[in-house]
Amino acid sequence: MEKGKIPPDMCCPARFLVSESSWVIKVKYVEIHNHPLSFHNTRFHKVPESVLLYIKTCLHVGMTPKAFEKSLQGNLGKLGMRDEDAALKKEQFVTLRYIKRIREKMKLDGRLHPHDAQSVRIFAENLQPIERFKVKGLEEGKNEFSGVLVYKPQGSPTTVGNPGLGGLPHSDDLFVLGVQTKAQYDMMVKGSQVVICMDATHSTNHYDFQLLNAVVPDKYGVDYPVAHFILNHQNEETLALVLESFKVRVPPNFKINLFMADDDRALHNAIFRVFEPMLLRRGLRKWHVHQAWQRRLRSEIPGDIALRNTVYNSLMVLMEERKEESFPNMKNNFVINFTNKCSGFVYYFIKEYEN
Repeated sequence: MEKGKIPPDMCCPARFLVSESSWVIKVKYVEIHNHPLSFHNTRFHKVPESVLLYIKTCLHVGMTPKAFEKSLQGNLGKLGMRDEDAALKKEQFVTLRYIKRIREKMKLDGRLHPHDAQSVRIFAENLQPIERFKVKGLEEGKNEFSGVLVYKPQGSPTTVGNPGLGGLPHSDDLFVLGVQTKAQYDMMVKGSQVVICMDATHSTNHYDFQLLNAVVPDKYGVDYPVAHFILNHQNEETLALVLESFKVRVPPNFKINLFMADDDRALHNAIFRVFEPMLLRRGLRKWHVHQAWQRRLRSEIPGDIALRNTVYNSLMVLMEERKEESFPNMKNNFVINFTNKCSGFVYYFIKEYEN
């Protein structure tokens, strides 16, 4: 029997009668039933659309059908724990077979909704009640909140996070989504004692959105992502408000031993503005420094490849120097040797890296 249809052996007169004429729609509800009303008949009802979208979101973030079936049922099947006075709901009786069928269909469709904006909205809204994404604030009296750090749809006010995002000059075009699971939160608190790295990846999709990841080392020294942000503007004001949503859940005694980021002035300024009271040190990742030097050398020394290579090799020697007492003399010699040959790059080097 297909869900939502009356069984062939049941002739119940209850129905909606709908007619349309001259731009007027009339609806009449016949509420008389010729059979007892019981919860048993809900097996013929369709699963509510809100429940269907919730199922899709949970499957989308990796929850198994069996785990989701248990989360829907709650304490219903546990003797001595269920609430006898609580009203039964259709979703509590969604079968494992039905959930698996949705998962198989999702593999073909690939999205929660045909329109990208609606698909993201559904994902963000339904992500909040999922148990594995919930985080309990460590401050006394702070309520439990979800793994959605911040959500600001384009053309709409901020749904989750700092409402100041809606007051930015580019707020109508601004899109921000930040997420963090419970496991990521726990690892962030531990990993911050060593280092937190912020790494931006540009042009992640055909909308030219950027992906900003926060990463810490795990106990094996392997990069462990602890938060993800998707946004389409990365100026200092926007990044500062986004990072405020990242900061708001940390414990009162939270300290960051070292905060590293790529060579982006806006991101560095935003990090310092938001985390200054708890920030012990900040730095740049070596790979990003190399990339920044090479870009600047190509700009300042466009034609002389030999000089460009000489300067870069000298920079490499400086970077790899481990003796603190030797470094000042090596740096001064670098400045003296190349000031007349490429003054523009030397000025950039002193301004950006001397301190």
